[in-house]
Amino acid sequence: MNYTERAGHLKGLGDETRLRIVELLAQHKELSVADITYELGLPQPTVSKHLKILRDFNVVEFRKDTVRRFYHLNRHSILELQRFAATLKL
Repeated sequence: MNYTERAGHLKGLGDETRLRIVELLAQHKELSVADITYELGLPQPTVSKHLKILRDFNVVEFRKDTVRRFYHLNRHSILELQRFAATLKL
């Protein structure tokens, strides 16, 4: 993964609501927009806006089931971020 992609993933995570969405998806593996909206207690348009940003930065993916979208973490992107974080030494 190059630095541009890595920076994009980090930008996608650069918001409290998006971090909460990522945490939810890590716990539940896959959730619908309605599920995420309910869990966060936020309006659906707000959640959809943040999911779009996470999609744009390849942090999440979705599958469409009739009229609903089910979101899950992009495994490749998350693994790359974990590898990067592991290289940081304190």
